[in-house]
Amino acid sequence: MTTTLNRASTVGLAAAGLTAAAGVIELAVGSNSWTGDKNEPTTLGALTVILAGIIAASALVLIRRRPTSASSLASAVGMALPALISVTTAGRFALPGAIVGVTGGALAFADARTRGSIRRTISDALPTALLAILAVIYLAFGAVAGPIGFLGILGAAAVVAALALEEHSTRLATVVLVIGVVPFAAATWWSVVIPLTAILLLAIGLPQIHSARRSLARTHSVIPL
Repeated sequence: MTTTLNRASTVGLAAAGLTAAAGVIELAVGSNSWTGDKNEPTTLGALTVILAGIIAASALVLIRRRPTSASSLASAVGMALPALISVTTAGRFALPGAIVGVTGGALAFADARTRGSIRRTISDALPTALLAILAVIYLAFGAVAGPIGFLGILGAAAVVAALALEEHSTRLATVVLVIGVVPFAAATWWSVVIPLTAILLLAIGLPQIHSARRSLARTHSVIPL
């Protein structure tokens, strides 16, 4: 692992710790001016801790034997974006983690630039990146939706699981994505925004799953026997 990646990973883990601390503080103190006078400090505090977990996971992805431009870029987004979102969930308590998270993202982005064309990497990774962003949105909706919100959290987890399964079993990945995403949209059909997010998840996710399988099949077909 390069020095830049090592620094990015260390900074990202520090950001995750600071963000998690902000979430725990919000859970403890409730709504006040430092948390932005939130109406749902308990829910948003828990969401902040989840965002910290995403930052930590993105930082840990950098610790691999053969990092690529795509993995470094994904980690950059995975550290910076949740760190910035945490400011809206935990207010001023989240600012230190946000600053450190963006710094870690910048370091990972700098590494990505040294490994290949950022434009090509973004083009190749765009569907997955869009799914990740939509999954975070679904997670956020679930966190503030009250008792049925767990369906949104499960839906976001299903998106991640489907992406992990796409190269192993197209059918299973499809089932996981559909069964995971649809219930929350059905339960909140009146909201318009959540069903629209679900439609986008399926419209982008299903072709992505099947294209990944076709790419894998082409790779195998060119391997000499």
